[in-house]
Amino acid sequence: MKKIITILVVSALLTASVIFGANENIFDYENTTVVATVNEQKITSDELLGLVLPNFVNISKSISEIDPTFSDILQTSKEGEELLKAYEEKILSDYIDKVLMIQYGKDLGLSLNRSVIREKVDESITKTINEAGITQDDAELYYILKGYVGGLEMYMDVVTNRLLYEDMEKSIRTAITNVASVTEEEAYEYYKTNINNYTTGSDSAILNVVEFDSFAEAYSAWKAINNDATPTNLLSQMDNFSTVKLTREEINSKNPDLFQKIKDLKQGLIQSVVSFGNKFTIIYVQDFVLAGVNDFEDSKKEIVGLLLKEKRNLLWDAWYDTYFIPFKENSKISINLGGE
Repeated sequence: MKKIITILVVSALLTASVIFGANENIFDYENTTVVATVNEQKITSDELLGLVLPNFVNISKSISEIDPTFSDILQTSKEGEELLKAYEEKILSDYIDKVLMIQYGKDLGLSLNRSVIREKVDESITKTINEAGITQDDAELYYILKGYVGGLEMYMDVVTNRLLYEDMEKSIRTAITNVASVTEEEAYEYYKTNINNYTTGSDSAILNVVEFDSFAEAYSAWKAINNDATPTNLLSQMDNFSTVKLTREEINSKNPDLFQKIKDLKQGLIQSVVSFGNKFTIIYVQDFVLAGVNDFEDSKKEIVGLLLKEKRNLLWDAWYDTYFIPFKENSKISINLGGE
């Protein structure tokens, strides 16, 4: 099997004549071997090759384009062979889990009709081929070059097996998690706890500002304003006076410590000369504007969906650890990937 893999990785870079010439007998789809048995269900070499080789072809092509030297090492060295072997074993392990999931679903009384799914796959792929104006021989060649060495039949088998697993996994997940629900109280509690996620825009402030180049000059002006009965009138008569509306982010960019003072004050004269950018500044907070907040009713559907997903995932994880893992551990699994 290792020889098959090595040849097929290289074949991604060869022409069709090479595949159908010297290497035409590298794979016999009618004479497959058993690479694993899962509770008496056999997993054949064609099933595994249909999963492994297309990936090897893509990997080989991509690596060869990026670094031919590394590609050569991967394909010809002992270390590369061991890496590919480990990858093959991981693909088989994942596939065994999928087989077990289908078996577990059948034990629950859930059923799948493979022939119906295969028929739909055949119809879909045949329709695509016909619409593209591709001959049957061209389609066979296309999928062989993609790594499906059994041709169109192997590709259809791979798709069918994947859909079988996806349908069964979906059926089991639905059966396990359909009891999940979210109350309005739970949704509202989440809303309150995560209120920042439901704000729109940014906190901002309207500021009356006078800037100075020296601290002494700024402090003298601040004392006069602080002692005046109408500080805003005096402030507005000073040179370099301006009124600005700034967001939290804009204020923080000029002085990271200033925003909290503005938020706490809400309105009035800040009780010190502050550094604002590269100036010494007197600031009177005219108004503080909180960011907008979406109403709970407007956010409830989104929150319920989020919490429902979390609960379903927790139920699934609990089922997986409590029931599926023991089922797997008690299953009879034998693996025989073979040698040279």
